[in-house]
Amino acid sequence: MVNDELLVIARGSALEIQTAAGAVCGTIISDVVSVIDCINQGFSYVAVVKSISAGKCTVDIRHQ
Repeated sequence: MVNDELLVIARGSALEIQTAAGAVCGTIISDVVSVIDCINQGFSYVAVVKSISAGKCTVDIRHQ
C-alpha cells in the first residue's frame, strides 16, 4: 500500500525489495551501484511506496 516501508536488500548487482516477513516484492536494477556499495558497508535502507498503478510500483529509497 502507499506509504508502506519495505526492506532494501543487496542481491548481486540488483536491489531486492522485501516485506518485513521476507516476501520479495520486486527488484531495482538501474542506478543502484552506490546504494549497493553503502549496504555492503553496513548502511540500511528502506523503500517507501509512493504509488501503485497498473502493476507498476514507484518507491523512494531512504537511509534508515
